[in-house]
Amino acid sequence: MDTLLGGLAIPKNRIIFLHVALKELQLITQKNYEELTREILSSLSRLYSPKTIIVPTYTFRSFILSGVFHRSFSYSEVGRFSEEVRLHHAKYRTPDAMWSVADTGDYLRHLNLDYSRNDFLEGSLFDVLNQEDYIIMNIGLIGSFATQIHCVERACEVDYRFMQTFEGIFYDDATNWKPIAYETYMRRFNTEVEYYPSYNNIKRENYLLMQEVLQYKALNETLKISWISSQTLTETLTTAVELDKSFLVT
Repeated sequence: MDTLLGGLAIPKNRIIFLHVALKELQLITQKNYEELTREILSSLSRLYSPKTIIVPTYTFRSFILSGVFHRSFSYSEVGRFSEEVRLHHAKYRTPDAMWSVADTGDYLRHLNLDYSRNDFLEGSLFDVLNQEDYIIMNIGLIGSFATQIHCVERACEVDYRFMQTFEGIFYDDATNWKPIAYETYMRRFNTEVEYYPSYNNIKRENYLLMQEVLQYKALNETLKISWISSQTLTETLTTAVELDKSFLVT
């Protein structure tokens, strides 16, 4: 795994926000998902000494449909890797009903942020992370994935995302719960909780490559690794979205 993830020139002592699809890696290595997850986290820690590695454990659909978020039991909806991290490697999961993340280094616990809403404005998790110029890393994905784009959309006032409120129940642990009215910045969705308009992740990746700001390593025809600093991504995409408010979804 050190050979696979080495030579990426990621600055040391930074926060890494990690988006991973394990399927292609599993086919190549023939290792199980639990082993692959452990090796990826260990290798990144060894090679780049990050402050912490953060992985999304988002729960949009389950909270909208059930009205319940449980920090211990609500499963991640964004892939097997994030669920493996949530179950086996997270020292802290943020108490956010839709946008929770798993923190492998227990860094976020001490930030004292307000998780009753996520508006992607000043003081939100991704704004605070962006002040640290965190590293956004993709492994094994088609296109470029980065939650940071929602800060760009909010600042540029796109017309396809807006604040919505959802009422439900928040469980902090097995016995402590409270009713919540959770507000977040999101797209419209249908009865199956499918969101629209869709993002063009391949177009975004190609644009970042064309601007020569996305660091990219192709391992074979179908497996690649890429990374970019959050401030570079924010600045580059802000320029594009200011010119075309639909840039990210067309």
